[in-house]
Amino acid sequence: MQNQENQKMPMFYLESSDSIEFDQKDLCNITLSANPRIQYLIEELAEEIRAKSGKDYEDLEAISYRSDIVIGTNYFIKVRSADEYFHVRVFCPYPYYFNSKELASVQTGKTKNDKIEKF
Repeated sequence: MQNQENQKMPMFYLESSDSIEFDQKDLCNITLSANPRIQYLIEELAEEIRAKSGKDYEDLEAISYRSDIVIGTNYFIKVRSADEYFHVRVFCPYPYYFNSKELASVQTGKTKNDKIEKF
């Protein structure tokens, strides 16, 4: 049986194995490439994205994202459809609330180079 001390792990490591500590407000300043989980969120909310934006987007591809931890997680996601870019905010509550994810907002008219900001 492992002792409890060995089970604690810092979030990030340097090559020297020193942990990096982040202030929570800095975590939203990190932009990450979209992963399959983020793409899945976009695919599940595709109809709502089309309705909220008023556009009939075809293939939706999540490009990159930022997250913000609140009472759940806000995902700010850059999405591409053909040659159009837009940003969406998806709220995922903590699992114990038994609520489904929510498309909170869509910002159209973005470009490939626009930074993802909180909105």
